[in-house]
Amino acid sequence: MRPFQHNIAPPATLLLSTAQTVPNAPLASSTLLTPSPCPLSIEEPGAFLSMATIDEEMSQLEKDIRQLKIEYDQYFGGGRKRPPTEIEWRIELIIKRYGERGGDMKFGQRFRYNNLSQTYAKYKDIFRAISVPPPKPSKQSAPRPRRLHSQQRLQ
Repeated sequence: MRPFQHNIAPPATLLLSTAQTVPNAPLASSTLLTPSPCPLSIEEPGAFLSMATIDEEMSQLEKDIRQLKIEYDQYFGGGRKRPPTEIEWRIELIIKRYGERGGDMKFGQRFRYNNLSQTYAKYKDIFRAISVPPPKPSKQSAPRPRRLHSQQRLQ
């Protein structure tokens, strides 16, 4: 059986029906369909996973904060039964991670991190205030007027 061959027409003869055939190059045994970002290693099972950069994680943090606001709006509107704790956990994890290593970031990255963490703190305050109802005033907090006895009224 003959291997498949591509038919490629030369640019000058595109209008003509003559075409050349080009054989496929043999594939190397080490060629992967999906190239790995780094060489695979037996010693390190997760070696092909690359760490996200600071800018990528800040972009993810921004998306998560936006998504948290949307999901809390759905929760308070009655569309969700539970608050979005998973997204909140992810946001807090990233904020804590970069809060501890602020010296590793450039000035622009630190500025963006501070803005995002302040935005999250603002939303968290708003969500906490909405989810916790204000305390009801107790009946004993206002002084009651004293009733006078019948003897004191006559005097």
